[in-house]
Amino acid sequence: VYKRQVTFQSTRFRTSQENILAYIQEHLNSPVLQQAFGGLPICLVRAGLHDIAVPNMTASKYAFNVEWYMHLLLTQCSHLLWLQNTAPQRADDTDMSIPYPQTKQRVREYDQAVYQMLLESDNNTLKQLVTTVDVFEASLGWDHEDNVHLTPDWNRALGMFFLKLATKISGF
Repeated sequence: VYKRQVTFQSTRFRTSQENILAYIQEHLNSPVLQQAFGGLPICLVRAGLHDIAVPNMTASKYAFNVEWYMHLLLTQCSHLLWLQNTAPQRADDTDMSIPYPQTKQRVREYDQAVYQMLLESDNNTLKQLVTTVDVFEASLGWDHEDNVHLTPDWNRALGMFFLKLATKISGF
């Protein structure tokens, strides 16, 4: 969520999140697709590993930004599957072999802040339309390309899991 990041700016929108939303609206929410699939898509979303590296970012600020992003996404998605973050290689701040701020301990703290935000939210929309999927433990045994990015094998396996899940749910 990157402090409402500006990595993917455009002439239309200032933040990456708004550009992602515009893409969903224009490419996944056409009237033809909505009619074919019975409404807005279910969106699978993840953010956070790079947010940890933002100066002065805290778990509570991150959760605040995630809440804003979730509300934005729910204008174009019927439901959100919020993927919590994968485990980085660095264990904690005492592990000096990897010089990055993302640690297993910190990732868990940020994911817990989002989970608590959802549990404590007075907003029933978030409680009803957001499902969290914890992939941290499952990611522990996978190879990494660097401290936070897992290999393409992880992404393929995760994608296949959701494809199989969607196939079973839809009855295809």
